[in-house]
Amino acid sequence: MIYRNVVVAIPEEAYVSKDASVFIKDKNTYDPKVQYNRVHHTIIGRSFSAGLMYPNTNFRLRYPVEYEAASGEKVLRQTKRIGLYTVILSLAERTGLYSALHESFGIKCANAIMDFAMYSMAHHSSAAENFPSAMEDSQLFSNSVWSQKDYSVLFKEQMGYDSIEVFRRKWASKCQERGIRDAWLSIDGSNNNCQAVKVELSEKGKAKSLKNVNVVGYMYAIDSATGCPVTFAAYRGGRVDCKELLEIVGWLKAFDISAKGVIVDRGFATAEDFRLLDENGLSYVAMLKGEAAAHKSMFLEHAEEIRMKYGAMLDKFTPGEARDTKLIPDGKSLLYGASSGKKIRLFSTHSYEAYACLIYDSANGRERKEAFYTRVTNEARKLQQKILDEEAGIIRKRKEKARDGSAKADVKGAGEKVSSYISIQVIDGHKHVFLDEGELEKAASGKGFYTLASSEDLPAAQANGIYALRNGSEEQFSILKSQLGYDVTRNHFTSGTIAKLTVGFVAAILRSELMRACQEVRLATNSAINELNLIGMSMNGRDEYYVSHTENNRQRELMLECGVIPSDLDYVAQQENERMKSAEPDPFHRMPPRKDDQGVPLRRKPGRPPGSKNLLPKKKAAEPQAPKKRGRPKGSKNKKTLEREALEQAAAKRGRGRPKGSKNKPKEPSAEAASTET
Repeated sequence: MIYRNVVVAIPEEAYVSKDASVFIKDKNTYDPKVQYNRVHHTIIGRSFSAGLMYPNTNFRLRYPVEYEAASGEKVLRQTKRIGLYTVILSLAERTGLYSALHESFGIKCANAIMDFAMYSMAHHSSAAENFPSAMEDSQLFSNSVWSQKDYSVLFKEQMGYDSIEVFRRKWASKCQERGIRDAWLSIDGSNNNCQAVKVELSEKGKAKSLKNVNVVGYMYAIDSATGCPVTFAAYRGGRVDCKELLEIVGWLKAFDISAKGVIVDRGFATAEDFRLLDENGLSYVAMLKGEAAAHKSMFLEHAEEIRMKYGAMLDKFTPGEARDTKLIPDGKSLLYGASSGKKIRLFSTHSYEAYACLIYDSANGRERKEAFYTRVTNEARKLQQKILDEEAGIIRKRKEKARDGSAKADVKGAGEKVSSYISIQVIDGHKHVFLDEGELEKAASGKGFYTLASSEDLPAAQANGIYALRNGSEEQFSILKSQLGYDVTRNHFTSGTIAKLTVGFVAAILRSELMRACQEVRLATNSAINELNLIGMSMNGRDEYYVSHTENNRQRELMLECGVIPSDLDYVAQQENERMKSAEPDPFHRMPPRKDDQGVPLRRKPGRPPGSKNLLPKKKAAEPQAPKKRGRPKGSKNKKTLEREALEQAAAKRGRGRPKGSKNKPKEPSAEAASTET
């Protein structure tokens, strides 16, 4: 429907077609049939003069502030999603994230950041152009849905360097208050492709995408015990990661967050990086690359002694184990290991020495070996088929690059990783593909082994246990790129790039907190977000929002883990009603206060709210019963006794004569007898 009685300005991000239709590009979707991106757009009205248009319903919903200003009509959505909003508010409030944001950026910008973080979590995107359409039916922290232009201004101008630094400090202090002080920090870096000219951090580096493009580097420091992101830093794409690591560790010391040690991956496994860590008094556990001298020497010395040997099992039984030692679950992949016991040379090109542990993952080794065999076999078959097709004249023969008949240069189709095991020989004028099975077995025997380097002499089980804590940082980077959509730097200015990474860091904090709650209720995080997005509020006849409370037990249990009880949803609806009625709505969002038995407000803490245990229906516990003894219970009777007593009882009750209803009934009296009686 077009409102021809309302005139509005055409938005800057909008386009005007030849037929005067005004539309906005929503998203691009790759169409494999035509092999290019199809642009999806939404028509928001019709243009009638330069810069002016008549809006339609889509404009009314997408630009409520502009529509209200032009028409004087208040735009109200009949339904709103509030489940995810309420949970995020609870998580941000109890961690101190929300207060850190509004104290650093101001409440208006803080609300916009919270909205964008929620959008990234729900829609796995960091593209501001899709924000209005995606979030138009959601309860937001901002009073209205921000446009792409609004967010461009936020990232470029309103989130300055000083404000971002203030936020980093405040969040580090919040982490320190939560008990993150002397921790093993899992530190990892990554980079995004960036071809923008005006981004000073964009320069040539080791791109994670393996493309020859400029990149922007960034690094996270994560508390390994909780998986909580503690701080981050953006830096030039060509800068050495280890120097940035040291800068982050030194920066955290100012907030009494000292690193017990750092856990790093193969990217930091160089002699220079390890020496820098040693010089700064930092313990470390790191994964070595497969070609490292220490891995090769440890494999030759210890591989056979730990391969499926109980004595080398990391989780083997030891005499005098504690009572609370956990049992090994059925089907769990077992690990085996051995430590060097002394410092050894880590690299063939450098004299640096440290301790090393060789670890064998049996399940991983089996899977990788089978995948390796599969890949080599398939590549050999594809190559043989190609040769047969050439000889049959199905495809044109390639130019020979070798004259001796071995023709390894002809093995391009086999791929770089497996071509060394494949050769071509000419027999009786025909080419045949051969596999070097000896080399195959040799290569496959190393699958499942990896070597950890450490600055201290640690048992294999302890070193591997520390390194396993790094899963949190790896998961965070995976989340940041695949689940939150921050795999590409879309901003064209340095300030905007850093601001965008800051918003991604906020989203990562919130998702890590939600993920921990999901683990408690055994629910996948993405599924949990979808479940929460199904909880909404509706408009009644008085233009007020209400909650019908159709939440299922799964949704309620998840909310409880995040500190939300069902009545909190009613409170959210009430607060939104008050904002709609107020000429100057309160920009601060709050959860309802919790009170103790004396009515004193309680500070929100992680976990379930006080008294929430009885909010979910409980299964009736079976009453305890005494153990059953052998034989008949005391006072019971056997079958024969019961049958005899039943007969005696029946006989005692039976009266004189035939039983009522028996077959042998007395005959009817004859006519003579009847007359005699009369």
